[in-house]
Amino acid sequence: MKHLLCLEALWLNDNKLTRIEGLDTNVQIKALYLHNNKIATLEGSLKHLRHIMTLSLFNNRLQDLEATLPLIHHLTRLEELDLSGNPLANEVNYRLRVIHTFHSLKVLDKHEVTEAERIEAQVLFEGRKVINICFASTKPRWKNPPKQKIASLSKTTKDMYREIDRYKEQLERERAAQQLAETASLSRPSSRWGTGGKPPLASAVEAVTMNCKTLKDVLGDHQEGDV
Repeated sequence: MKHLLCLEALWLNDNKLTRIEGLDTNVQIKALYLHNNKIATLEGSLKHLRHIMTLSLFNNRLQDLEATLPLIHHLTRLEELDLSGNPLANEVNYRLRVIHTFHSLKVLDKHEVTEAERIEAQVLFEGRKVINICFASTKPRWKNPPKQKIASLSKTTKDMYREIDRYKEQLERERAAQQLAETASLSRPSSRWGTGGKPPLASAVEAVTMNCKTLKDVLGDHQEGDV
């Protein structure tokens, strides 16, 4: 490759490569495709390639993200990176760690990098941002880190969020049904005041009225008997 000094794009995928070598003089490379190989380390020619904007390394044997990122940290123009299918992609906070390392990154593992992810990575690896108000008092800028998009979460985490949403929907349906039952109960007086369908006060007034009529009839009969 020494004679291809102006080479800007190179496909070396599916070649059973174990290392990246022989590209020390191809410093103009902007797109390098090395997927579906057996690469276990990024040591080698990558340290000479500072203009790379697209780097495809999916389905290789890269592991230990902490040791791998410093080997490509110099790629300050990197916009698209694919490390999926490597053991290091299963490490905790893998996506946020990569996003925090490459500020110019736009696409990681075929998924767009969002502004919310950048903020979350900054909060996670740089600590909570504070604003000084007065007399050394501080106020947190972020009370809680923004949530990840569902697309960037693991399958287990996505299932958990979906289960929570289903539970919330079930609670809402139960509350709506309960309110409907209470409204229907209020619209049926007989269900509250017995078989007569009258409120207690109306029933009492009616009973007193009937008793008065009975007493009047009794007194009338008694007076007729005295005569």
